[in-house]
Amino acid sequence: MGILSKLFGTGGFENDPIPQLNTILPQTVVQTIEAGKLPNLISDKLVLRKGELCHFVDVGAAVTERKHYQSRRRGSSVRIAKGWVLHNGSSTSVPVVTREITRGYLYITNQRIVFVAHKHGFEKRLKQLTAITPYDNGLELQFGDKIYVVALPNGTWAKQVLDQLI
Repeated sequence: MGILSKLFGTGGFENDPIPQLNTILPQTVVQTIEAGKLPNLISDKLVLRKGELCHFVDVGAAVTERKHYQSRRRGSSVRIAKGWVLHNGSSTSVPVVTREITRGYLYITNQRIVFVAHKHGFEKRLKQLTAITPYDNGLELQFGDKIYVVALPNGTWAKQVLDQLI
């Protein structure tokens, strides 16, 4: 089942607005992960700290929800004289939730989980990870009270790497 259909109750994968993601992992790295071993990858964009090794990198899409309120007004206005207007009616605030999908790269090292993107990127230490919910096309990562939803070409590969690191 798709990650958005599980999280937000949409119909199925065809209704999910997640773009089609193609993996950038070489087949040898995938075979290493599926064999239960951690690959050591060279990261060209991520700056590694001393003693840090990169074990996973793949394209991803961060799924974020933004909630804002719109004002809905009903009523009428009547001009009585110049500068004098009589208003009649009411207004209510209606919550509107919008989803935003940001493409980027998910890196998993032996110390951190990093999502590199122009917007909604994050960097968290591995020991701060509270919970992992895997999906066939992504991961839900919880760090304390903050939840990050990342769509991936194959969420089980990232979950297998995290299981070996934790």
